[in-house]
Amino acid sequence: MNPFRYYTTVSDYFSGNPDLDPSLSHNAEINYSFKGIYAVLYNSFNHDAIGNITRFNSDGSQYTIPENCLNTNKTGLYATYNRSLNSWWNLNVGGEVFYSTAKSNVQDFKEANDHGWSGKLELNSSWMLNSRKTLILNFRFSHYFPWRDRMIHYSAISLIGCDIRYALLAGRLNLALSVNDPFGWNITKSRTYYKDYVVDSRNDIHSHAVSFRVSWSFGGSKVNNVYRDSKERESCRTY
Repeated sequence: MNPFRYYTTVSDYFSGNPDLDPSLSHNAEINYSFKGIYAVLYNSFNHDAIGNITRFNSDGSQYTIPENCLNTNKTGLYATYNRSLNSWWNLNVGGEVFYSTAKSNVQDFKEANDHGWSGKLELNSSWMLNSRKTLILNFRFSHYFPWRDRMIHYSAISLIGCDIRYALLAGRLNLALSVNDPFGWNITKSRTYYKDYVVDSRNDIHSHAVSFRVSWSFGGSKVNNVYRDSKERESCRTY
C-alpha cells in the first residue's frame, strides 16, 4: 500500500496503492485418504482480488500499480499416491488439474474475461542404498503446464533436483550433497495482454546450485517432544 516508487529501470517503476481494499476469499475443499492415496477437490473464489496493472505515462515511462480489479475463481482436483515398492524404494507420484477464471472490472485488459484449464505433475522417489538405511538418495521432479492467474498467462516450467544423505555415528553426524535445478529450467515466463500493448516478463532466480552440508546433533538421543495444536490450517490448503 506504500505509494513509494520502486524503480526497476531508470524510468520504469512499481508503486503501491494506498486506496486498496481487503479482498474477500471463499474456500471449500473435500479431502479423501485411503491406503497411500490422498485427494482433495477444492474451490476458491476471490472477490475484489488485487491485480497488478501496467500503464504508461505521457512521457513514455512505464509504471505498475496494484488495484482491486478482479473477481477470480479456481476449481481443481489434486491427488497423490505414496507407496513403498520394497524395503529400499519409496515412490510418491501426484498431479493436479484445475480450471481458473478471472473477470476484470477495469478497461485496461484486452479481454474482460480470462479462463482456461491447467495442471501439474509431481514425482518424488527415494532409494535406501545400504542395508542400515543410513545412505539415502532422493530425486524430485515437477512439471507445471501453462496456466493463467489473474489475467497473466504463464509458460510451462519444470523443476528438478536430487540429494544424497548419509547418517553416521548413530545419526549424530549427517552429510548431505544436494543438486538443485542443474539445467537452469527454473525460469518464470509470463505474458499479459492489454488493449494496446503486451507485457512480457522473464524472471530467472538462478536457482541452479550444488551444496554440501554437514550437521552434528549434540546432547542425548532421547528427547521428550511436546505437541501443541496451533489450529493453523491455511498453509495446508492446495490453493
